[in-house]
Amino acid sequence: RFLFFRYHPNAYYYGVLTLLRGMLVCLVPVVLRDVPALQLLFMATILLVFCAFQLHLKPWRGSLPNFVDASSNILMVLLIVAVAMTTDFEDADSMLGIFSAMIFVGLFAGVSAVGFFNVYKFFRPKPYFAHFLCHHKAQAAAQARYLQILIVQRGRSSCFL
Repeated sequence: RFLFFRYHPNAYYYGVLTLLRGMLVCLVPVVLRDVPALQLLFMATILLVFCAFQLHLKPWRGSLPNFVDASSNILMVLLIVAVAMTTDFEDADSMLGIFSAMIFVGLFAGVSAVGFFNVYKFFRPKPYFAHFLCHHKAQAAAQARYLQILIVQRGRSSCFL
């Protein structure tokens, strides 16, 4: 119950995302123990990705907790950036180059995927009618006609009867 009661019913799974974020944040210093530059980058990336999920889902029941959660994530990322600016890293240029290349490739792949998906949607054949109503002989013809009128008026889409 502790995973669900704080969130909207449509974001019931956000408790699992919160636990996953905590686990990933704890694993970064363990896995990348000898590379502090990558620790900061991965920590900031994890926080920003989960902040984007939080801003998209708005899982908390009130608007103030959603704002506080997003603000605290952004402030933690700013703190990581401030620490990164004051720290002298040794041999971080190659790791930062690899990480930057990964970000660029990921961004390019994401933009390409969205573009290809939109081209696919544009050329995919669309059905002529959005809805299909079927009725049994003359006994239900008036009700089916009434449903067709309601669907067309409210949905502004075509309906076959």
